[in-house]
Amino acid sequence: MADSRSGVRISKEDWETFYWEYFPMVRDYFVSKKLAPVDADDLAQELFKELARRGTPRDPGTYIRAMSRSMLSQYRRSKAKASTRLHKYLCNTGKSDAGDANSHEADVSVIEEIEGTTLEELMRVASGKLSPRCFEPLRLRLIEHLDIKEIAHRMACSQPAVRKRLERARQSLQQLRQQQEDDE
Repeated sequence: MADSRSGVRISKEDWETFYWEYFPMVRDYFVSKKLAPVDADDLAQELFKELARRGTPRDPGTYIRAMSRSMLSQYRRSKAKASTRLHKYLCNTGKSDAGDANSHEADVSVIEEIEGTTLEELMRVASGKLSPRCFEPLRLRLIEHLDIKEIAHRMACSQPAVRKRLERARQSLQQLRQQQEDDE
């Protein structure tokens, strides 16, 4: 580990002892804050990666608790923004794309969940439910963050065709979401 202002250099063996002493505490903190165990593990790993980069703190307990709170707050903000964007995308009628091929900020930067479903799970379901002609523009839009013009170029079709395919995909996903709500 490199020296830094907030940290000190320790040996590999001491780092492992440090890691195993504090990792359960950090993970338990995240789990106590209603994070799924797998998310808690991931966030705890990120915290320790940052500690390895910065150096071991002189007062590890206080420093790690402060870092944990900060990381949890950042994680929740990011998750809330992504959920809002995905919700807007699923509820959008597609008219925002009609005027400007580059106006897709509101529904493109989708990363995390809506109603307990992550983007990856949604895309997995969509790949089975949608035709390849509708799924591919949706994948390019949500995963690769391309605009209508770029998708049309990549798929060798017109921009109106891309808009229609995205609208069909959006409608199918809305129906899927409605079915999930009705089942509950």
